[in-house]
Amino acid sequence: MLKILSVICFIVCVSCNKGDVASKCSTIPNGPAHGWEYLYDSAYSYFTDINPANGTEILFVKRPFNNGLCRLYIYDAVTRKSREIFQGRIIFSPRWGTNGWILLNLSDANIWKIKDNGDSLIQLTFTGNLYTPSWNYTHDKFIADRADNVRALYDETGGFITVLNGLYQYGTNIYFFNDSLFAYTADRELGIYNIKTLQKEVLARLEGDNFFRNPIVRQETVLCYANQGLYSVNMQTRQLVHLTSSCNAKVYGYLSYSKHLDKLFVTQTTSSVMNAQSLFQKSSILMVNPDGSNEVNISQ
Repeated sequence: MLKILSVICFIVCVSCNKGDVASKCSTIPNGPAHGWEYLYDSAYSYFTDINPANGTEILFVKRPFNNGLCRLYIYDAVTRKSREIFQGRIIFSPRWGTNGWILLNLSDANIWKIKDNGDSLIQLTFTGNLYTPSWNYTHDKFIADRADNVRALYDETGGFITVLNGLYQYGTNIYFFNDSLFAYTADRELGIYNIKTLQKEVLARLEGDNFFRNPIVRQETVLCYANQGLYSVNMQTRQLVHLTSSCNAKVYGYLSYSKHLDKLFVTQTTSSVMNAQSLFQKSSILMVNPDGSNEVNISQ
């Protein structure tokens, strides 16, 4: 399991506004010489994606700690109820398409798909070397990373189309917001890449151990969590704003966005000191306003 490390981070950017960012968590102190012993909640919640057909259903995964079998849930923001649609060994984020199919990356290192009602599980690839699938903007093809550090394009049946030269360096954290542009994060760098011109535009950079995680695009703004909290950057002015803070006791990741609800959905992992030897760690899926306020746990 992920160990939350204490970090000291510094921010640099072309134009940066930290504002009055309130600290909402107390940093976990250094543990005993042999390291903290971790105690975990009964299940770990992570990976989020939004139903692009309606924007009101949220996909997320729960993995019980007593075995490695993941459970795939759909949360309905209207009824505020969740339903389970699949159990299996999911290793990377499922991705929901407008066609009603959800891409799955299972422990055999192949790409599968399943209908969003839980029916018709179909294996798409058989090479055993593919990871982190995501739909293209039109959701009629998907992109996956090969074990030999190549990013490739496949049709919706799993047929290989072509290698996407030069895209692997932009990591798995990409967000298409039209048919030619995606927002990307690559460690400390956040930017926009044009797949037609093969040009990138860097919007912001961080320093130290402060790393950007997966971005989303809302209007003219890229939103992204990093080690120190939630950030926004305007794509026109490049102004980076630190919206909310976090620390090693409260870490965020796996960000998704519903345009219909104008809400963010994110995994929050929290750690708390149990005694001189032990930390208790749990995770939740939160529904959050675009400015990081009003966190609501939907995975209970």
